[in-house]
Amino acid sequence: MGNPAKGFALIAVFLGAVVILVFTGGGWWVYQNAIRQPAEKNQNVGPQATSTPQAAETYWKSYRSEVYGFAIEYPPGWIHLNRSSSTVMIIEASHEATDAVDIAIEALTEYGGKDWSAVLNDPEMTRENCRAITFAGESAYGCDNIGPFGFYETLVKRDNTFFSIQDQFQTATSTKIISTFRFIDHVSTWKTGSQKTEEPVVDQTADWKTYRSEKHGFEVGYPSGWFLNPFGDFGAVELTSVPRNTYGEGGVLPRGSASISISKHPYIQIEIAVEEDLRGADKIYSRGVSMKVGEENAVKNVAGISYPDKVLEQEIGIYIAHNSSLYKIFLNYHENDQKADQYLKIFDNFLLTFKFTK
Repeated sequence: MGNPAKGFALIAVFLGAVVILVFTGGGWWVYQNAIRQPAEKNQNVGPQATSTPQAAETYWKSYRSEVYGFAIEYPPGWIHLNRSSSTVMIIEASHEATDAVDIAIEALTEYGGKDWSAVLNDPEMTRENCRAITFAGESAYGCDNIGPFGFYETLVKRDNTFFSIQDQFQTATSTKIISTFRFIDHVSTWKTGSQKTEEPVVDQTADWKTYRSEKHGFEVGYPSGWFLNPFGDFGAVELTSVPRNTYGEGGVLPRGSASISISKHPYIQIEIAVEEDLRGADKIYSRGVSMKVGEENAVKNVAGISYPDKVLEQEIGIYIAHNSSLYKIFLNYHENDQKADQYLKIFDNFLLTFKFTK
């Protein structure tokens, strides 16, 4: 007889090989199945995966300019700041205390009635490498602006108004924000020169009162809920959204309020008056921008003025030379006031109603 121990050893080797094959084969099947299952599941959820960014954007905020007829979206952690009736900044909230401007959108009112060549070849600007593009459904130009800060600028024209959209840092987020810019179709005739019929244009001054100064030769409309405060020769009139006695002549505006003043001065060159008035400004957002008030040529500044208790007021100054006199029209309100949009619309309509009577 053969050796029994040797026979059992051969059987053990055979059984061990079978066990190894079973486990390795089963493991390979499990591995392959694990690979196939996620792939098959992903095929079923493809459309849902692409909807994730869209769902995130439902939480974005919206800025809408009824005056100039455009809207833009921006994400949480970003804010919008109205620097003037024609300029809005879209910035990261962390940049608010700095001079950094992520995105600026400005209606270029100084180019009213002019053509593209006047904008692209403006010698006072630093635009280079301008190329034709399509933006917000309109013909536009993309330019490199090599000014002190440097930024990419999109120039687009809608009806009779040019717009500048400036992107200083050109990040993925700022690019996405700018891609949401769109025009809306209920724009006032006085801004664009043409009226859309999609929605009726409401006369926002229908219930306004009228102030007329025979002494200073002008009249102007103002909201019925505002307060009229006539002053002396140089302070022709001030209009305030709250009673003047709540803070006194020469005092600081309470938060949540605004004032509009008109004053008449002996004529000096507007450039000199502008420099004198801006000398005490803490921030200068724009200086000497040409515009029209009715049929009159005018110049606009936008500045920030500091007062005690860390109060910073936004100040928009309009300068008009007329009949050997210089008229100044100022709007003042607190920086980042929640009613800023309301004040800017009132100021735009205020300028629309302003006219000289002699």
